[in-house]
Amino acid sequence: MPYIIDHCFYGQPPGWPHLADRFPVIPMTTLLEMMIDEARAFAPGRVALGLTDIRALRWLAIEPAVEVTITAVAVGPDAVMVNVEGYARGTVILGDDYPAPPTPSDEPLPDLRRDVVDGQSIYRSGRLFHGPGFQGLVAVGPISPKGVHGEFVVTEAPGALLDTAGQLFGYWPMEYLRTDWLLLPTTIRSLRFFGPPPVVGDRLTGTVWVRDVGDTTVTADLEIRAADGTVWAVIEGWKDRRFSQDDVTWSMLLSPARSAIAERAEGGWVFVRERWHDTASRELMLRHHLDADERAALAARNPKAARQWLIGRIAAKDAVRHWLWDGGAGDVWGIEIGVSNEPSGRPVIDRLPDRGGTPIAAPPHVSLAHTGFLGVALVHPEGDVGIDIERVASRAPGVETFALAETEQVLLTEVAGADPDRRALWFTRFWTAKESVAKADGVGLAGQPKRFVVDTVAPGHLRVRVDAPRAHVRWVAHQLIDAAGEPVPD
Repeated sequence: MPYIIDHCFYGQPPGWPHLADRFPVIPMTTLLEMMIDEARAFAPGRVALGLTDIRALRWLAIEPAVEVTITAVAVGPDAVMVNVEGYARGTVILGDDYPAPPTPSDEPLPDLRRDVVDGQSIYRSGRLFHGPGFQGLVAVGPISPKGVHGEFVVTEAPGALLDTAGQLFGYWPMEYLRTDWLLLPTTIRSLRFFGPPPVVGDRLTGTVWVRDVGDTTVTADLEIRAADGTVWAVIEGWKDRRFSQDDVTWSMLLSPARSAIAERAEGGWVFVRERWHDTASRELMLRHHLDADERAALAARNPKAARQWLIGRIAAKDAVRHWLWDGGAGDVWGIEIGVSNEPSGRPVIDRLPDRGGTPIAAPPHVSLAHTGFLGVALVHPEGDVGIDIERVASRAPGVETFALAETEQVLLTEVAGADPDRRALWFTRFWTAKESVAKADGVGLAGQPKRFVVDTVAPGHLRVRVDAPRAHVRWVAHQLIDAAGEPVPD
């Protein structure tokens, strides 16, 4: 299926050797073509009049190669249920000849914007990921709050015409939904054909009527018409799933080599918050940053640990990318940055982009941290770095005694008093300062937090003293932020 190279979800660096990282996926509409072929083989000499009860269960990625079982079962004299086991299913309706087409729908789209967008400009902008074999949109528009008109051309890839109709549907939310406007198909209630499949090069027109916009799905009806205006296909109940999307993740999809998930903060560090609401949306984002080995490492962790690990990896890689961009680097993909850990757990950058056989820079020092589903990272080309993030919360009795030396407990009372909220805030500052210094030293707290002693409080900073094995002090900047990474006055 070489044409699936034009249906890869991700653009990766030029010459990237691992095709799986581009995630070549068989479109649902190509699976429908496969279902029709199986049904016609089951009932030779008959034509496919349509399909009903179509369900896309999960993505069928074909790199690395995968073996799939397809079953076909007669469920009536004119119906064959086809199951691409584990991936999709539907019932193909067969007949001896196509029925006469219905009269084209005269249902209007209200409040039309008369502007028409060139299809190729949409592909070039990256708003649709499809390669040439699936680039069937000729024009999009006029468009309405209730749907959109468009013009198609039939391309060579099997299933491309119906996929193009789905692309027209998928373009609509980019104009009218404020968030979560990335759509991918899940179900179709009914698909009816009124003539043989158009051939490569044929021009058609289509209309999408948006019927329902829910929190997680959008449902539409579609009509596809031949160049002479006769109806070729009617699709009812095409339901797409909404995937998490906002301006930051959208920029990442449009320009993965120049955009980042991590946001920059004053002080040189970066901040990442989880911008996806579900596992499927997370899966759509992580391949921008994780290669196959890293995805395996993610999958080996329990769900909570996996979420935090991913946030930390994105923060570290994007911190490095911001640093490279500051130095004049051009395109840098997240997947080009490699992060590993020393035996102590200290993260290190072990791979940077290679341009012409030479890495574009020497790896910087890096530190990362995560709590809940927030992550931070800090890099520096020469000096040691340490960063930590913790949620401000009241601690269980005895935690202060375990974590703080006697002098620190006295200092905590001096700056926070007995007020529980102030004490929780300042204890968290003491703790994160100690963690940051331990990370900068490359040893971690190792269950001995009293080795690192906060001995001075200054505006915006804490001084941490370390007596052994090498006596030294470090100044640590601190900042209170909210869940969106915005500074909060205390």
